[in-house]
Amino acid sequence: MNKIEWLTDGVTPMPDIDAPLLEKWIAAVAKTHNRIVGPLTYIFCDDPKIIEVNRQFLNHDYFTDIITFDYSRGRMVSGDMFISLDTVLSNS
Repeated sequence: MNKIEWLTDGVTPMPDIDAPLLEKWIAAVAKTHNRIVGPLTYIFCDDPKIIEVNRQFLNHDYFTDIITFDYSRGRMVSGDMFISLDTVLSNS
């Protein structure tokens, strides 16, 4: 099982990323902070999904580019990241 998952919800295709390179970089950054990488999930989504998550979990009624859920424990970095490609594009 990979510690890092790359998923989509409401968007296709998956963004063109170099997952192995990003995973090495994430591990290197964690190591510089004396941390280890645990389960991480990156969910690339659209604005309808990000606002649904924002309303459901944060009681916010607006768009945002990323929402993170931190499940880290001790030295292990773990969490879920919802990234709205729509909002990232409009912010760029």
